[in-house]
Amino acid sequence: MNLVVEIGNSNAKLAIFNGKDMVQFWSGPDEEELKNQLHGIKIQKAILSGSGNINVDWWQEIHAEKKLIFNTNLLPHIRFEYTTPQSMGADRLINAWYAHRLFPEKDNLVIDTGTCITFTLINSQSTIIGGSISPGLALRAASLHHYTDKLPLIEIDYNQEAELIGKNTQASIYSGIILGSLFEMEKRIELYLTQFPNLNIIMTGGGTQFFENKLNYRIFADRHFTLEGLNALLLADE
Repeated sequence: MNLVVEIGNSNAKLAIFNGKDMVQFWSGPDEEELKNQLHGIKIQKAILSGSGNINVDWWQEIHAEKKLIFNTNLLPHIRFEYTTPQSMGADRLINAWYAHRLFPEKDNLVIDTGTCITFTLINSQSTIIGGSISPGLALRAASLHHYTDKLPLIEIDYNQEAELIGKNTQASIYSGIILGSLFEMEKRIELYLTQFPNLNIIMTGGGTQFFENKLNYRIFADRHFTLEGLNALLLADE
């Protein structure tokens, strides 16, 4: 069994893989609960990635034949036009590498809908060109509440549709956050396609199912894409 752990801005994500197949997944902020998920599982290989604030001292207690901590040296044959690759988030790097591994003949755009909404472009020559970072849905809601005197903090519900014209304050905030994010994605994809007509679009992260059904583009959607990419690194190391 392979253990993959990603430490994000809000939660830790843990996955157990049997070969290429994910057989267990857990997500949450509690490192003790994370350790409990591993009880009784024999780990052959393990990899840890991410830069969130969750304590990872327990990583030292993991017994495995091989343990890796992600760094750019694990990404073979990747080049950069991005001028500050050392500051690029591990999730964006992994997503770009894995996208190119799956679709090497394409220019690949990976959209990650997590705490932040990130766009990352890697071309068919395995060069990470760049992308964008903007606040995710919960972050937009929190900022409206924290940086104003009277606007309430709303909860993001992926099952709730947003109206174009909000008829009250909460509905107006919801419209601004949800449709604003959706329109931003649509316009960005449109502009990317004008420059990269061979573009393959991949979406991952917590909002994957919500957004993929609302965008009028062909999208390869996989909310566990980053974890699967980390596991692919372990398998490639065999």
